[in-house]
Amino acid sequence: MRFSIESLSSNPQEAPIYYHWYLEHPRQPGPISRLRSLLIPLGLDDYLMAHIIGEFGSLLRRLQKGVLKADDEIKPVRISKSEPLYELRALYELPGDEQFILRVYNAEPSGLGSAVIGLHLHRKLIYSNNGETNSMQDIEINKAVWLYHRGKPENWGLPNRT
Repeated sequence: MRFSIESLSSNPQEAPIYYHWYLEHPRQPGPISRLRSLLIPLGLDDYLMAHIIGEFGSLLRRLQKGVLKADDEIKPVRISKSEPLYELRALYELPGDEQFILRVYNAEPSGLGSAVIGLHLHRKLIYSNNGETNSMQDIEINKAVWLYHRGKPENWGLPNRT
């Protein structure tokens, strides 16, 4: 199922948007720490790592202002329930003509007002076989769907924001 619903994060009239990272347990890393853990194995110098983390922070601030570009930086993703799940998309250039493709899955549950719940982020890998690329991405989307359902009974750690 594909949603044609516009994301809050691409609608400035919804600003300010409250961004909350759902922590499955208290020791789970937040989005910046998780991104850092994905970057460390690449052996990037401190400057480039700080630049990418800064750009990611800027992307989250733009999300909170509702100014992300629909279908470029944010797009709907299929899920099994009626609540919209969105994919935040970022591409960072690395040395040697390599790229770091970041995907962040967010939910925009009804009943929370202008709030976006961050669920899962990962590095998207591109394989020579499109089917394999899609299958690996589906695994990551399913993790986000699982976290969505896990957090829903406790309102993802948030009070009702309507």
